Amino acid sequence: MNYGKNIAIILALSGIISLIGFFIDTDIRESSLSVNILEISMMSVIIAVIQSIIYFPINLFIQKLKGNK
Repeated sequence: MNYGKNIAIILALSGIISLIGFFIDTDIRESSLSVNILEISMMSVIIAVIQSIIYFPINLFIQKLKGNK
């Protein structure tokens, strides 16, 4: 299977969710740009890992079911 497209979609979606969360957050922001970029990138990684843990086993299960028919 080609997972490149799926991984790209997961990374893009996690980046969008992280940016939305960053701008909605009501806490006081750090004045340092590097700290803000680090926060957004770390949150994107965490969200991407969570999405991957959910998506890939479900996708594998669906593929196994389609293969048995």
